[in-house]
Amino acid sequence: MPEREERGVIAEAVRSVGRSGRLTAPKVRRAIIEGEARFSARLEEHYVLVTSVSARHFEGMSAEELGGATFAFDRFVPEPFGSQHEEARRNSEQHVLGRLPRPGITMRSYTGVRVSVSGRSQEEAKERALDSLDLLRGMWNLGINRNIGDRTSVGMRTSNNMVSLGPVHSLHHPDGQLVGRPWLETDYAGPVISYRIGRDWGYVKEYEEWVREELGRIPYRRDLEAVIRSYARALDRRDWDTSFVRLWAVLEALTDTGRVPYEMTEKRTLSLVKEKDTPYHRQILKHLTRYRNRTVHAGHETLAIQTLLFQLKFYVERLLEFHLSADPTFGSFEEAARFLDPPKDLAALRKRTQRR
Repeated sequence: MPEREERGVIAEAVRSVGRSGRLTAPKVRRAIIEGEARFSARLEEHYVLVTSVSARHFEGMSAEELGGATFAFDRFVPEPFGSQHEEARRNSEQHVLGRLPRPGITMRSYTGVRVSVSGRSQEEAKERALDSLDLLRGMWNLGINRNIGDRTSVGMRTSNNMVSLGPVHSLHHPDGQLVGRPWLETDYAGPVISYRIGRDWGYVKEYEEWVREELGRIPYRRDLEAVIRSYARALDRRDWDTSFVRLWAVLEALTDTGRVPYEMTEKRTLSLVKEKDTPYHRQILKHLTRYRNRTVHAGHETLAIQTLLFQLKFYVERLLEFHLSADPTFGSFEEAARFLDPPKDLAALRKRTQRR
């Protein structure tokens, strides 16, 4: 259930119990359960989300399906969706910090995306559509980003993803009619130079197919898909310190160390590097850990943040590929992450050798 729907169910439960008499916890709990049941019983309706991504369109970008959503990529969004989305864009211009990307400006042309989904409410349709699109972008960006070891940017900060999400999203009925108000990416500050994805399309699609195939055999697929989305969303951010903190959360999820000392995060991450390189990577990870703590607890910032972000990105991407390639008998992040711990006895070492 989307967060907004959850808040609505809880608020209505409190109001209804309050109107009927004295508020008690059991009564409110029952009212919440009844509200959840009513939401679950709703019939699903079809919707189309219209948005864009920072990649230049080319004819080979054909429609595809992922997670119950169908994507169509357009140089110009077709009617009747085009004019309705354009109206949403015009109404949004005064609420963004920078100018919006315009079709036809080659270097900064975003590709229009239509995502067809079903949902029991508008909020659920929005959430499903963006989740599916961000999962697809996560696959694409992981394949592309893993080959980029460092980057030094000048001028206005931009996303560190090659395929980032556009600034304006609108929801439509299947006939193209706009549904409700559009919504915006909160840190959008202007169009970026769009990625010429057509040059690498063969590789991008091959990598996407590999990720899809690996996800299909993993028992904790839904959890791993959520982390891939978080990876894409973290590198979308133009505030690189925010991006760093969010990417660190991805590192903790992949090592299953969100509730344990940082030393365990470092140890499990180091198990993926060559033994002769371990001292070097240990120093980098200790430095990244210190910066993460100073940023979270004291708001510390550094001019070298992009370098630190790309160092962290390296470890996150190696861990993502570890999970995608891991033994299919691992039933959860916890079990897979324990495999990264140094063996403590002969039996554990033999089991690890068999799994390798």
